[in-house]
Amino acid sequence: MKAPVWISAVVCIIYGAIVFAVYEKWRDEALDESRNLQQVKATVKSHQRPRGKPLSYFTEAEYQIDGKLFEVRVAGDIGTPGTIISLWVIPGSEKGFVSRTAYVEQATALIPFMLFPLAVFLIPLLLAVVGRNEKLEH
Repeated sequence: MKAPVWISAVVCIIYGAIVFAVYEKWRDEALDESRNLQQVKATVKSHQRPRGKPLSYFTEAEYQIDGKLFEVRVAGDIGTPGTIISLWVIPGSEKGFVSRTAYVEQATALIPFMLFPLAVFLIPLLLAVVGRNEKLEH
């Protein structure tokens, strides 16, 4: 293989390793932070759909801790207005979560976008290797 193909292969491997390391770090941090979540009983206030996103919803709910009323947004369409649901929250935060796992999933949701640059290098690399092999066979 030619030098640009080798360089591209090495860059892809290094970048993939970096993305994997970042994912592991973010996931470990999210798991540690999820231990700080507090389970509360919340009352569903309403369901809303963000502008420009026809398929996504979030639920607004409110809960009380030590006599203080807090409002949170939870991803998804959960319950009906007036229903009491169980949520996991970081006290004082504007976000709530259905479970600790949902917190970890949302904390690591951007990782797939970090793989896009890898695809930009990897696809031309694969095409070059396949094209070179076809030339050798003929």
